[in-house]
Amino acid sequence: MTHAEAQELMAAYVLNALEPHEARVLDAHLAECDDCRRELEQLREVGATLASGFPQAAPPPALREALLATVRPPAARRRLVTVGLAIVAVGMLTGAMILLAQRMYRFLPTEFDEQTRLLALLAGLVVIGVVVAVMTRLLRLVDEATAARLQRGGAAGAPSSSLWLVVGAVVIVLLGAQVLLVQRQNDALSGQLDQQGRLLALLVSPESTTVPLTGPVRGSVRLVYNTQAHEGVLSATGLAMPKSGSVYQLWLLGGPKPESAAIFLTGPQGTMITVLGADFARYHAVAVTVEPGPRGSPQPTTKPVLIGSFPPGKA
Repeated sequence: MTHAEAQELMAAYVLNALEPHEARVLDAHLAECDDCRRELEQLREVGATLASGFPQAAPPPALREALLATVRPPAARRRLVTVGLAIVAVGMLTGAMILLAQRMYRFLPTEFDEQTRLLALLAGLVVIGVVVAVMTRLLRLVDEATAARLQRGGAAGAPSSSLWLVVGAVVIVLLGAQVLLVQRQNDALSGQLDQQGRLLALLVSPESTTVPLTGPVRGSVRLVYNTQAHEGVLSATGLAMPKSGSVYQLWLLGGPKPESAAIFLTGPQGTMITVLGADFARYHAVAVTVEPGPRGSPQPTTKPVLIGSFPPGKA
């Protein structure tokens, strides 16, 4: 760099307005040129004098408020955003609770009547609500203690918001419940697949025996059993539901007392399939009675509504 080129860049150098590569080249020239170094010092003194020649003044309050208004939303807009976020949060939590309630309802015992299942569902939701309320209170206490500690210590800054802590806690509780219910659903599906496989193998086995059950109630009911596998399947179509608060109970006959083998209800259109496990070679007949629900009775309390006898030599 020539002496003339260095003098052209000197003013921009003082104002830090040079490109990085230009500043490096000028620095190399200044290291070798005493004249340019003296001129640079003079320019810096002039710049300092100019800067100190103007008095410092605080901006008027109106200017400050006008600038803040450009970057800070008005109170009405902040309220609108807050209400909107609250509505979204409530909607999401309500949807999650509805989904959770549906999953809980599906896993309640089918032997319960509709009113009992709804009461059990309500009790479960109340328990979840109590847990969330306790967590909310604890988080609020922690938030208040944090705020008090910051005020005593004179530290700047605001404490963490209880709202976000509460929302996070609720989400964690709901997600945990969903995970548990999904796991239960997977286990139930796995059990159903295993049961269906056993059912199919039993129905197609040439060693299985079919026993029709007949009686004063309408419907088609039969028992398919395999004495070697110690398994059986009771199926029904068109069998009406028993009276409210009652269940059907299947009994195996052959010993000194009837032995309970299954308790069941029928689904839509009177359908039902129940897989049984028993040593069918010990029995000579089966019977179905109507017993108090949901757990039935230790021994029959009513006359059989359906009965079937095992073929000779098959039991």
